[in-house]
Amino acid sequence: MQLALYSALFLSLASSSLAYLVNFPNGNNNENWHGKYKSQRVSWSRVDTDAKDFAVVLTRNGLNIDTLAWNVNGGSDGGSTWVRPPHGGFPVGEHYRVNLVKSANEPNTIYAQSNEFTIYAFAFSTTLLLSLVSSSLAYLVTAPNGDANKNWNGASSPQTVSWTRVDTDAATFNIVLTNVDRAILPSDQVLAKQVNGQKLQTKVFPPRGGFPTGSHFRINLVSTQDGSIYAQSNEFTISH
Repeated sequence: MQLALYSALFLSLASSSLAYLVNFPNGNNNENWHGKYKSQRVSWSRVDTDAKDFAVVLTRNGLNIDTLAWNVNGGSDGGSTWVRPPHGGFPVGEHYRVNLVKSANEPNTIYAQSNEFTIYAFAFSTTLLLSLVSSSLAYLVTAPNGDANKNWNGASSPQTVSWTRVDTDAATFNIVLTNVDRAILPSDQVLAKQVNGQKLQTKVFPPRGGFPTGSHFRINLVSTQDGSIYAQSNEFTISH
């Protein structure tokens, strides 16, 4: 049975251009996933002849576990995206892979596959431990959060982002709009830079043409230095 699965995988890969390459995660050093409840990064490279978009599927031992992102724009020569954990968090353990596939409905048409990597339950690696020493990670996004009256209504209107923090949190951060469905939001949008964390609330203004509309949006509060995520909102909806 397992041999048949790997044979099918080989044939699927052989039929694609194989020019897509998953760069992260790849199982080397700290290039695994740390934190089952944290959004995780996937990065790749590509060439012009590759398909323009793809879906991201988590697999283990040749079996598809979950579709993590849909309609991801491959970019001109590659890019990266953040994938959020499924309900209950990412599964933990070894021998996981990320596949870039044609679509969520065609997960066996594989453009690229990562090396095996490990998913750890907790966000502790050498790099992350140093980050935790300097930041308590206590930032918490309180709006928008998907509850009643805490979505965004009015794609052309300024919207409110609010949060809580503790004294040991970073002084400033950037606010980023993201969506797991890349057909709605092809790439993350930076809505505000160098926000003073002590304000606990700020207005963000729509980009030219207004905010995109739909569901599955999240707000990330990210480091102004390296883009690491301090806090992420619950999913919310943006309506006209």
